[in-house]
Amino acid sequence: MEDIDIEKLQRKLEITGVAVDLYVEQDGEFTLKQISKEIDMSVGEIFDYFPNKESILDFFYTSLLIRYRLMLDEIDDFNSYSLSEKLSNFVYASFDLMAEKQVFVEQTFKSRVRCGYGRKEFTKKVEKMLASFFYEDTRISTASSMLLNDLFFQLLTKKYLYLVSYWINDDSEGKERSMELTDKVTAFIQEVMYNSIADKGFDLMKFLLSNTKLNCSGSFWDKISSKIEIR
Repeated sequence: MEDIDIEKLQRKLEITGVAVDLYVEQDGEFTLKQISKEIDMSVGEIFDYFPNKESILDFFYTSLLIRYRLMLDEIDDFNSYSLSEKLSNFVYASFDLMAEKQVFVEQTFKSRVRCGYGRKEFTKKVEKMLASFFYEDTRISTASSMLLNDLFFQLLTKKYLYLVSYWINDDSEGKERSMELTDKVTAFIQEVMYNSIADKGFDLMKFLLSNTKLNCSGSFWDKISSKIEIR
């Protein structure tokens, strides 16, 4: 992970936390002067960290990924996790971090993240995060690894955004349905990526091609067919 200036991050999180609270309390209206009063920081100092109010609100979502990366540093055996475990861990952590400011997320996720897909730093960082899980996993089959490209991770990010949207609107107790859906989605993705049937098929084709003359005699196939009992 790239080096992070912890002191700078803490200041940005402090500014963002106040801005988000003011946004919720005042129906989306707040000023930098109000923020400065809450955190004993001049407006000029706030500009040292953010160019405008909108960038402060956008940073809330970006900061979730930064905080998650810091959390991963505390998990010694994370690299040993299976693909579904890594994906589930990321989604669950996202739910927990967003729950800290759930009202703000409910009010802004669609407009600032989901419908701003491709333009927001948050979604680009999600793509990068997901890509690291796949590229670092040696259990992914050779055939499945051919799926790994920018388009694949863009589509996967859209699925992630859908899970967050589902969680936001989930009225089940403890948001159990969101957890169940996450488990099913991540298990399915792992099943697809770890499945070695295609690899075995390629190996078989290579063997057959290297041991069969490319003619119509069918000598090699005749030998195979003679061993097959048709029922």
